[in-house]
Amino acid sequence: MLDGRVKLNDLPHTDLDWSDRLADSKQLVVAGKYEEAVKAYEDFLRNPMAPNDKIAAAYYNIGVIQIGLVQKVKGIKVDPESIDLDGAETNFTQAIHYFPKMAPAYLQRASIFTAKNQYDAALKDCSAAMKYEKDPEERKRIRELRQIIHEQTSSPLEGV
Repeated sequence: MLDGRVKLNDLPHTDLDWSDRLADSKQLVVAGKYEEAVKAYEDFLRNPMAPNDKIAAAYYNIGVIQIGLVQKVKGIKVDPESIDLDGAETNFTQAIHYFPKMAPAYLQRASIFTAKNQYDAALKDCSAAMKYEKDPEERKRIRELRQIIHEQTSSPLEGV
């Protein structure tokens, strides 16, 4: 401390470079060390210097690990017991809180709501995802999920 002012080195976080922490987390995911990656993302989230879009990305990445999406993309069999829908839902919600235009977070949360039979919430998230998503392939995925939801909520005619 100099003349009553706090120097950066006096702050509790000696590693103030949030981008390094985020990069370390991503490298752990690439290496297949998912539990360590989640811990690294959580450590990153304790850094008050990070911008909101990066905080949102960290929450989103924790969510995709919790639902096994990263593992599935890599062709790794996912143990159904390791999937944490509630935790992922919370993390996607946090991602949306920090970056409200994050279309992938809405899409993933809509998928979770669909799995939980919460169809109204799923459709609402599909609409938000469609509003913010610009990529035609991703928009196609949103429409496909919306169609699945409509198929699951429409009841067949009795006696026909």
